[in-house]
Amino acid sequence: SVSNVLRSLYQYRLNTSEIDDFTKFANKMGNVLLGVIGKEDNDFLDFALRYYNFAKERETNEDKLIDYMIVFEALYLTDKAELAYRISNRVATLLGEDEQNRQEIFSNIKDSYNLRSVLVHGSLFKHTVDKKEFDKMGISLSSFQGSNINKFGKHYFKDRYAAQSSHRIIELSLQDEKIKNLFDEWYNAEIGLVEKYARLSLKRFLNLICIKNKKDILKDLDDSIFDSEKRRDVQNASTKLFN
Repeated sequence: SVSNVLRSLYQYRLNTSEIDDFTKFANKMGNVLLGVIGKEDNDFLDFALRYYNFAKERETNEDKLIDYMIVFEALYLTDKAELAYRISNRVATLLGEDEQNRQEIFSNIKDSYNLRSVLVHGSLFKHTVDKKEFDKMGISLSSFQGSNINKFGKHYFKDRYAAQSSHRIIELSLQDEKIKNLFDEWYNAEIGLVEKYARLSLKRFLNLICIKNKKDILKDLDDSIFDSEKRRDVQNASTKLFN
């Protein structure tokens, strides 16, 4: 049911100025969900919406990332071949505004999916950060040595999240603590992007599923990768109701 799809573990209070907007949104969303959720062919949307809600209520970035990746899998996949590549391509095709933006989305989703795979299999993750990743966030690395940053990066996830680690891999000096904070900033920013892409994907699939089934949506996305005109048609159709 719609109530099951949208339910939350938490209760929220709206102030007076928010009630009218929320009522309009709820009515609009409710009508759409009643039209698409509950149909057997659209179970994937129910699944994706539930895990998006779960992710919003998680406390750790690792749990959030895993849930958001389940959202992408539910929306963008029908088989288990070349998961990271297929998801990344389809997300970038549906959401990308231009070639550069599509490349950024592809890269972010692919990296995040690979990290998710490492986390769920209990393996160690090594990450080296390019200076431009921090530059995009307005963080200056002029006071740090690049070699120190990447040395720290190789241990960052291993130190904090690996189940095999029973003790700290490295002792943090003052400089290392500053670098750790930069990695935390990077990681939080990555999770923020993944959440944004998951939210936009859900909105666009709610638009598309009103006119096509999932199989045809994914075929259109695959056909649109190198066809700019078809890609525009798909993107336009995906924003008619919710944008």
